[in-house]
Amino acid sequence: MEVEDYIDLAFVEALLQSEKEAEERKMMRELRKQIRGNETGLKMPEKRFQELFRVSKDMFQEIVDLIGDELPQPQRRNAYTLQTRILATLKLLAHGDYQIDVGQDFVIGACQSRVSKMICSVLPIMEQKLCAKYIKWPETATERKKVKEDFFNKFKIPSTLGVIDVSHIFIKKPPADEHLFVGRHGRHAINMSLICDANQQFISVDSSHPGATHDSSVWALSPEREYLQEVWRNKERCWLLGDKEPWLLTPYRNATGDQVTFNHKFSTKRILIEHAIGVLKSRWKILLSSERVLGYDPCKIAMIANICCALHNMCKVYKLPDVKINPLVEYSEEEEAPEYDSQRTDELRRVGEMNRVLLKSCL
Repeated sequence: MEVEDYIDLAFVEALLQSEKEAEERKMMRELRKQIRGNETGLKMPEKRFQELFRVSKDMFQEIVDLIGDELPQPQRRNAYTLQTRILATLKLLAHGDYQIDVGQDFVIGACQSRVSKMICSVLPIMEQKLCAKYIKWPETATERKKVKEDFFNKFKIPSTLGVIDVSHIFIKKPPADEHLFVGRHGRHAINMSLICDANQQFISVDSSHPGATHDSSVWALSPEREYLQEVWRNKERCWLLGDKEPWLLTPYRNATGDQVTFNHKFSTKRILIEHAIGVLKSRWKILLSSERVLGYDPCKIAMIANICCALHNMCKVYKLPDVKINPLVEYSEEEEAPEYDSQRTDELRRVGEMNRVLLKSCL
C-alpha cells in the first residue's frame, strides 16, 4: 500500500469520526430541548427532589418568589425557564460539581457554557435577596433578649448572643495578591467568620477576608465587635462564646481544678458552631474543600459562601432534617492570638475574667 493510501485512509477515518461527533452533538441538543420543555426536576417526588437540590419544593417556591422578579426574563420561546436556572444553581451548590456535570443529566439538560450563564445571573440576586431575609444580626434590645432567652432556655447560659468560629474555604491560586490568601495550613483559602444562635442558625457571616488574615484580626475588624462594645458601654450584659474580651469568652488555657470542669462544659456549648459548620458544608458540598478546590475568584467564592449560609438558615426555618456530617469536613484549629495593647488592655482582661467566673457558676 502506498503512502498516499495511508494518508487517504486516515483522512476518511477522521472525517467519519467528525461526522459521528457532529451527529452526537445534534442528538444532545435535541435531547436538551426535550428536557427543557418537560421541567423534569419539578416533577420529581419530594424525597428525590431534596436529595438532588437540598431544599424542599415549598422552600424552592419561596426562592422563586423572592428572586424571580429580579432575574432577566428569557426572550426566546425555547429558553431555559426561571425554575430551571435556579435548579441548576442549587444543584451546583449542593454537590459542588463542575459546571459541565451540572447540566449533563436528565434534569437540567444544558451545556457547560449555558450552565455558567445561568449561575452567573442567579447568584448575585440570591445573595441580595436571601441573605437580607435569612441572615439577621439581633440589632434591637427586643431581638437580643429573644436570642439570649433561647440560649438560657436550652443551655442555661445567661446573656449569650451566639457562638463564634472561623472556617476556611480552600481555593485555587488567585491571579493577584497570592500571598494574602496563603493561610497557616500552607494552602490558598478565604476565612469565613460565622456566628450562630442557640438554634444553629447563622446570625452573622463574613467571608471577605483572605486566608492569611489572623482570626483575631478578622474579629477586631468586624462590625459585630464594635456593636457588642457599644452594647457593653450601655451597661447591657451580652457576650459571644469564643475569645477573651468581656463580650467574647473562651475556655481557660492550661486549666487546673474547677477550670477543667468549666472547659469541658464550655466545649459542649461551643460544639454548636462546629456542628452548624459541619451541616453547612455537608449539605452544600461546594464549600467542602476536601472534595474540590474552588476555581472561582475570591469575591465570587465569598458570594457563594454567603448564599449557602442563607440557605442553611432557610432549611432550619422549614424544619428540614440536618444532613449527616461528612467526615471530610475540616474544622479550624485554635490560633495563638497576637497581643494588641490597644485592644487587649488589662481592664478588659479583668472584666472578661469576672464574666467567665459568672458563667462558670451557671454551667
